[in-house]
Amino acid sequence: MSEVLFDLSRISGWRNLFFVFAVGSYSVTQADLDSLRPLYWASLVFFLLSAALERHYSKQKPIRLIARVPFVLWLLLVVSLCAASALWAIFPEAVLHSQYIPNVLYGTITICGMWLSIESWSDVVRFLKLYVISVLAMSLFLIFSQFLLGGFGRIGTVFDIVPNGPAMQMGFALMFCLMLYGAGNCSKKATVSIVVVLLLSIILTDSRKTMVASGLAIFLFVCYDKRAYLDSRKLVLAIPVVLVIVIAIFTIPFLNETIGYRLMGLLTGTFSDGSVDLSSLERDYYRETALKLFAERPFLGIGFEGFAAYLQSIGYWHVAYSHCNYTELLANLGVVGLVAYYSMYLTLIVRCIRYRQDSRFISYFILVMLFIRLVVEYGQVVYIDVDNYIVMLLMYASAYSFGCNPNSGGGGVAHARPSKFKSERCSV
Repeated sequence: MSEVLFDLSRISGWRNLFFVFAVGSYSVTQADLDSLRPLYWASLVFFLLSAALERHYSKQKPIRLIARVPFVLWLLLVVSLCAASALWAIFPEAVLHSQYIPNVLYGTITICGMWLSIESWSDVVRFLKLYVISVLAMSLFLIFSQFLLGGFGRIGTVFDIVPNGPAMQMGFALMFCLMLYGAGNCSKKATVSIVVVLLLSIILTDSRKTMVASGLAIFLFVCYDKRAYLDSRKLVLAIPVVLVIVIAIFTIPFLNETIGYRLMGLLTGTFSDGSVDLSSLERDYYRETALKLFAERPFLGIGFEGFAAYLQSIGYWHVAYSHCNYTELLANLGVVGLVAYYSMYLTLIVRCIRYRQDSRFISYFILVMLFIRLVVEYGQVVYIDVDNYIVMLLMYASAYSFGCNPNSGGGGVAHARPSKFKSERCSV
């Protein structure tokens, strides 16, 4: 999977290596490892430079911009709205001193380098593979370092890293790995090995959102039918297997202690008023507070980073985001911010439905990923995260590369057909 990708006798090999290091070290160079952050910055700069040099010396045709316009406009809209909110924010200093400002720089460098390197479906496949490799390397690093330095526990805590960040990257990497396999760009053996390692890593992060998201992704992947998206027969067969797994999680002591109690807290906190864990209770408080702030300023919100600034102003003991992307957007940027951010989701949904005949599997799985994101984002704030925009770009590039995949066929798997889609849809 990585043999050709890292040919260091070529500029493209160095570009790929810098990209892997940048993505893999994004969540790791935090907290106790923030002294390594200059390495992250250097990898970003060298990634952009090597991408520019590789494009220059490869003598490729100029990048066609028409298909990139929606994503670029969306990104500018979200960033501009966050920055402009300082004009009406209740806590303008929170906007001006936000970590989001350097995050925008990190994201801009990464996305520019990717745009310089992506021109066709084969380029998209390359970056999907690089993303999976980078997260796989990060996962193995966190697992081994945790057991060597901190003993058994949530991976990342030995470096004081909040595990939810790496867990989200692991979940996306798992989904991209499944998408590569379904599109005929990754072997079965490699896919199974990578998925097993990523699933183990996700379990060790103890992130229940990512556990549910990964399980749902695998379930919907297994139930895919190239003729009609979901195969009812596969659904019927898969449901008993899922029930057995759920029963095992709650009855086998080891699984219950590592996974079961967290999932029970998620279920009781979402669907009942019964006993829940402290994490669920605090999340309820965050969401309720965010909605109250939204009710005060429903149109434009109280300003970017306003929710955390409000908690600090009232002396709340645990200042954080609202742990819900919807309430965070509503509180900080109002209805305008919510619509602006999720407009890209709508764009991708329309694109996948409209051009689903070009590559049914890719369109199906992007829709699956969007559905899972919409579910998971009820419990996690993602619109401020650099990795979130890298993932969105990969999904966007995949959706706008329909027809460039020689193996896409009707079902997206090993059905070769003449390349008759060399239109604007093939250039991302």
